[in-house]
Amino acid sequence: MATPTTYDTIYFAPQTVSQYRVVSVLDSVTINLSLAVANALKIQELNLNRAEVIKNWYQKIQDFAFGIK
Repeated sequence: MATPTTYDTIYFAPQTVSQYRVVSVLDSVTINLSLAVANALKIQELNLNRAEVIKNWYQKIQDFAFGIK
């Protein structure tokens, strides 16, 4: 499971700042559903296997060795 957290600052009109935090949780079920539903057409178009895509992602994410399509 991966839990990326992002902090960002938004600048508004004179001397006003707002800060927000985005937390998202990714696990193999969430990713599998995303590939099966939201990205199904692209997965079919590229002739990819969802399980292999997920395995490849988790094995190569640490050093960003995966390809982007």
